Amino acid sequence: MKFGIGQAVRRREDDRFLTGNGRFTDDMNLKGQAYVHFLRSPIAHARLASLGSEAARTAAGVFAVFTGADSPPDIPCQVEVADRHGRPMYAPPRPALAGGTVRYVGEPIAMVIAETQNAAIDAAELIAVDYDELPVIADTARAAEPGAPQVWPECPGNLCVHWENGDPAEVAPLFKEAAHVVELQVVVGVDQPREDER
Repeated sequence: MKFGIGQAVRRREDDRFLTGNGRFTDDMNLKGQAYVHFLRSPIAHARLASLGSEAARTAAGVFAVFTGADSPPDIPCQVEVADRHGRPMYAPPRPALAGGTVRYVGEPIAMVIAETQNAAIDAAELIAVDYDELPVIADTARAAEPGAPQVWPECPGNLCVHWENGDPAEVAPLFKEAAHVVELQVVVGVDQPREDER
């Protein structure tokens, strides 16, 4: 087979990158180029009690500062599916810059555009943000438990969608007749302690 899922693909770009001959986006410098720096939330869940950007807007070398108050367009959800009962999934708004609430560490709060990278970074450090911290839940399994902090108030239970494929009525008898049934819980994107570390 020429191509297959899981088949190793030989990388051709490593030699130039490892020998310092590669070219990354950050290596490209054009005449008149501007630079951007994003101020990101260090807090996982908080209301933005205040955000003062005037000092940054008037800092040396700064062309513009944007915040959620400038109403940048939301980032659209690329795929929306129905749940197992045919109801549409909850598709939360995805602001390019946080408005009134931040919902994860690293969420962009402000964007600074300046003549140089250092000028953009320096100006971002002048932005004053007052966070009103909210309860946090980082364990996806516990996030669905009653009483867990709500990431989106409009989505009770923190469940975007309960999706399934196939016909459960057709599959159930097959499981009953199967010689072996394996149940597997997969956790993605979260460091979990091994059984022997718990």
